[in-house]
Amino acid sequence: MSHLGPHSTVSGMDSSYNDLSDMQRQAFEHFWPWLEDAVTQSSTLLPFQNCSTISYADYGCAGGANSAAYFAQVKSALERAGFLGGDGSSQLQVTLIDVPSNDWNQVSAAFFRPGAVGCAEAILPTMVPKSFYAGEVAPPASLHIGISVVALHWLSHTPPVSLKDSFNYQRGGQSHVEAFRRQFESDAEHFLRLRANEFVPGGLLLLVLPGTLGDRYLGEGSFSALSDAAAELSAQGKIDASLLEDFLYPVYMPTEDELESIVYKAGSWEVMQQGGASLTQMWDGYRASEDPSASKAYASTLILLIRGVCAPLVRKCLALSEETLQELFERAEEMVRADPSKYAFKNIEVAVLLRRTKRRPSVDIGRRSTE
Repeated sequence: MSHLGPHSTVSGMDSSYNDLSDMQRQAFEHFWPWLEDAVTQSSTLLPFQNCSTISYADYGCAGGANSAAYFAQVKSALERAGFLGGDGSSQLQVTLIDVPSNDWNQVSAAFFRPGAVGCAEAILPTMVPKSFYAGEVAPPASLHIGISVVALHWLSHTPPVSLKDSFNYQRGGQSHVEAFRRQFESDAEHFLRLRANEFVPGGLLLLVLPGTLGDRYLGEGSFSALSDAAAELSAQGKIDASLLEDFLYPVYMPTEDELESIVYKAGSWEVMQQGGASLTQMWDGYRASEDPSASKAYASTLILLIRGVCAPLVRKCLALSEETLQELFERAEEMVRADPSKYAFKNIEVAVLLRRTKRRPSVDIGRRSTE
């Protein structure tokens, strides 16, 4: 049984993700006003007022292109509010966190190439190649602002359940959903307790992650397409059936209520804002188009996105050759093109804006295994 997740030993995304991450940026842009208003319009004392160094962290920076854009907006908000700039006395410490197998050269290029946002003299950069589940990634009580965008849905490992002919826990019924829910609750609670130790009281943390609204969840069409293609190749003897049965993608899509409940259970944080949204995405554009080639374009875009996110983990856990991996994605694209309505994709996100309370974590927040 495979229990790998991108927070153990295998990255969940390849280098093409930077080129396919509009969905992630769209999610951030939708919920960014919460954090922007908290920084620029707050009537309460913010923890970085009168600080010589303001510390910011991004939990799950991936390829870095989106993270650089997020950081630029945070930096701009701090400047507009008068916390940065002026006499130049304040510096901005930026900490970028992702797994060791992430492409850190790509992150460095996105942030620190000539003219990039991280090159300003007042920016103090740190890159942390470490799972955000594996322990603290910043000194105690050192951070003022943090974000995690489309990252916290990744589980530390897959629950020990099997499912024939599908990568998607949702297809396994209530027992599978409950197993994944419990794992997510444990991981997210652990994440929040670790972060509580890193943040100063009053610090702000924005979490945006794929979620579930009603009976719809992010990526259901993409999971189905890849699962259906894998089942077909398995029937042809090209994918080991036992490996396929044991492989479930290590993600969970929580509801708003589940996320809020975990925050309160973890302690040390108060919810300032919460919500969810079904955002316009590829499927809506396809439906609105009268171009007969729209289904082809939709299929190509969807499978490129799936490949950028899923390929390394799928190849590792299913022991696929490069040739079989290519055939898998080609067949998935053919299926989507033939019946795009079966593989509708929605960008469904849930989010919370949290403020660190003065109460300290009440449980051990030391390192825990992510294997």
